Parts: sequence; C-alpha cells; structure tokens
Amino acid sequence: MEKTFSGMCGLKNLVSSRNVAVALLVLTGLRALLLSGMAPWVGDDIEYRFMAEDGSSDLSGPAVTGLRDVAVSQWYHYFNINGRTVAHTLVQIINPLMGQTFFAVANGLMYVLFVLTLLRQVDLEGGGWRKRPGLTALACGLTLLTFNTSFTPTCQVGYVWMFTLVFWWLSCYFRADSLSYGRLWLLALAGLVAGWGQEALNIGVCGALLLHVMRRRSLPSGFRWLAAAFCLGTLLICLSPGALARAGRTSVGLPESAAVFLRFSRAFLLLVVYVVWLTLCRRVAWRELYLRNRFYVEALLILVGFNFLIGISAPARQLFGIEALSIVLLLRLWNCRGGGFCERTVTLALVLAAAGMVAVSQFRLTARTRICYDNIIRESRTAEDGSVVYSCFEPDNRLWPGEHFARTIERLIENETGKTLTVLPAPEEETGCQR
Repeated sequence: MEKTFSGMCGLKNLVSSRNVAVALLVLTGLRALLLSGMAPWVGDDIEYRFMAEDGSSDLSGPAVTGLRDVAVSQWYHYFNINGRTVAHTLVQIINPLMGQTFFAVANGLMYVLFVLTLLRQVDLEGGGWRKRPGLTALACGLTLLTFNTSFTPTCQVGYVWMFTLVFWWLSCYFRADSLSYGRLWLLALAGLVAGWGQEALNIGVCGALLLHVMRRRSLPSGFRWLAAAFCLGTLLICLSPGALARAGRTSVGLPESAAVFLRFSRAFLLLVVYVVWLTLCRRVAWRELYLRNRFYVEALLILVGFNFLIGISAPARQLFGIEALSIVLLLRLWNCRGGGFCERTVTLALVLAAAGMVAVSQFRLTARTRICYDNIIRESRTAEDGSVVYSCFEPDNRLWPGEHFARTIERLIENETGKTLTVLPAPEEETGCQR
C-alpha cells in the first residue's frame, strides 16, 4: 500500500512539473511555427530577396541567388541602409534561399529557446525550469503577450532571434569565471556577434555591462574583455553610415513619444504595476528590489531614457528591448516575491487568458491576410501584362495592408513572371473578391 501511494505521488509530481512545463514550451513554439507558416512574406520580406547596391538606400538590385550575393549585398547594406549585419545576413539567406517552411520550423524552435534563455536570467534553485512550471508558464504567457509584430523573417530574426542570442550570451557571461582561457576567447567572439545583433536591446545591455565592470574592480580581466567585445558589436550597429543617415531623417516630439510608449508597452506597464504592488502591499523596499536586480534595472532604465531621447514612433518595435528586459525582471521578482498559491494561480490565469486572446486575434488576422495575399498572387499569375489586380480585405475593400506592401508584391510578380502589374484596392462596387 505504501509503495502504491509513493508511486501515485511520483506520478502526480511528474504530471504537475516537468510535463506541464514541456507542454507550455511546445505550445509556445507551435504557435510561432503555425503563424510563421501562415504569414505572407510581403514588404521588407520581399525586398530582402534582392541585393543592396552601392549608393542606394534600398534593396533595388537583382535577386539574390547565392551566398556570394548575400555577402556583397550586406557590404552595401551596412554603408547605405543600416548596421544590423548579423540579423540581415540571416534574413537574406532565409528569404531567397531557404524558404518559408524552413523558417517556420526554425522560428518555432527559436521561441522555445527564447523562453529558456529568459528563464536562464533567473536564479533557479532545485532543478531549473522542469521543476518550476509556474515560472515557465509565466514566461510563456508574457512572451505571447509582447513582441506584437509580423511572423516573418525580417521581424522575427531581427528581434526574437537576436534577443535569444543576447540572453544566452549574458547567461554565459555571468558564469564566465569558471571558463578556460580558450573558451573565454570564444565567448568574446560570440559577444561581438551578439552585440552586433539588435540595438533595441543591446544599447541598454552595453550600459549595464560598463557599469558592472566599473563597479566591480576586482573582477578578472576576462570580464572586461567580454564586455568590450559585446559593446564593440553594438557600436558597429550605431556607427553604420546607413543607420546614422536614417537617424538624421527622423524627429519625434516628447508628447508623441510618450503616447506611443504608453500605447505599445505591455510587459513594462505590468512590471510597473507589480513593483508598486510589491512596495505598497508587500512592503518590499525599493532598494532591495534594485540591488537584487541591479544589472537588468540599469539596462532597462538606460533603454527607456535612450528611446525618449531619439523619439518613439509607431509601430514602436524599438521598444521590444524594453519589453524583453521587463519580462526578465517580472520573472525574477515573481521567483522571489510571487506570493502564495492563490495569488500565483490568479496571476497566472489572468496572464495566460490574456495571452490566449492575443494568440486567437493573431491567428484570425494572419489567416485573413493570407487569404488576401493568395488571391492577389493567383490572379496575378493568370492576368495579362499591364493588368490591374484588385486587393479585397475583409471586412472592408481596401488595400491590404498598405501601399508599400502592394508595390513589393508587384516587384515579386515582375521578377517571377516578367509581368508588369498594378495592385489596387477593390472598388466598393467590386463583387468578384473572394472572401
């Protein structure tokens, strides 16, 4: 009888811990995989099938046909468009050469890795994420709530993939005191690549790294070399002639920046509410919260200040770094100050319910845009040269979802078929749209 009871307890623990965590991770990855397979590649994702050319501020060259074309394109891309060479090299390999199925599978796996690297920023005790399904559920839910952008290579590789690389590197950095000399050099090289990924996160990480090594003068010199390598990578983004030229053409006022910030911040506002609740209701001192999470708090504050300095404009993907750091801080605070069982259960239920609603909305919108895109492509392939192809997007007849996307679809059709077509919104009286 005792053995039977012990076996039932063991089975219950297995179901309530590792299997739940695995299931949540699988669902997070599966959602990314399905959306990535459904989302039509338009706009920048069509443009990155073509090469950048000398003196041109867009990708107006011939189609990419091999890795040599990618290398040449990225050379001109750095000097004329922007400096995110690591991310855009991957995009220019995936879009013209690998295809959507490859990307969908890779992006699904990357979301799983992203959640795991988020959890690596938390000091887990007693076996890691497999024994902490609640924390894993919170990480998955917050990931689903944020990073509201297209599930296409230009957006996903540029943000989620690069953030995953940075958080993996940070987890190695904080454990670098046990690494051999040779592995330190490899980690420094990885830091250069990670730093060269996405400035939306890396500027804040650079500032926090510099404060970390300046504050702890007794740190081994290897940490300074690692921080220097990461900061050099980020500097390569910021000093790109293309990026500097684009920055000089933008100007956003403080009121508009504040309005956009409040509109597009989700994890950050949740973090503010949670910190206020901890300090007022749980009577946790601000100083304690800061000292326990100093590196991430400093990185977050630097990013908030930097974004308001340069101006924030919709669709505000520049805030994704702030959102990622806010998720890390929410997980760290939850891990230490999450409250009792009832509090945790109610909080998780609310977060997962909101995440579920966001996911349903994403699937509906993506399915509608896919139908519209497929109709345009099908009609374009059978239409005569010089024809007008109408775009019909429920619930109203309008061009989906804008002028730029339509022009890139025209370019794709011309490259594939040699036809010159025009894509326009369906007129109100048009009844031939397939819905």
